[in-house]
Amino acid sequence: MFHPVKRNSSIVYADPFAHIFESFFGDSARSLPAVENSLSPQFEIVEMDDAFSVVTELPGIGKEQIEIVVDNDVLTVKGEKKAEEKTEEKNYLYCTRQYGSFERKFQLPDSVDQEAIKAHYENGVLTLNLPKKPEAVKPAPRKIEVK
Repeated sequence: MFHPVKRNSSIVYADPFAHIFESFFGDSARSLPAVENSLSPQFEIVEMDDAFSVVTELPGIGKEQIEIVVDNDVLTVKGEKKAEEKTEEKNYLYCTRQYGSFERKFQLPDSVDQEAIKAHYENGVLTLNLPKKPEAVKPAPRKIEVK
């Protein structure tokens, strides 16, 4: 199975009570940034017969700002969205745009062919294709004739 690597339990929260709400509200509280100036893109992992697909949306991040590493059966995806340089003073009335960096680690199952992993980035969407090793691909069902 494909498992996210658990984060250190000593996370520094911008709000000292955020961890209490996270335990009460579960995933709905996770949409709030846990650490100031950090991004937390959401990932989708799909298993197919011959591969896994990992997809995340990273709007405003250039492909040169994304780093993907496989080491010791762990897939690490990290990147950074830098704040725009101020060329003129703006009178912001409201701004919820997020800037900062992110890092996400996934423990790879033994069935992944780590040498064949490919990444594609287009229109702010990062897609990783993680092929399965040939021995991990299940054969297609076949009908056996009864004689």
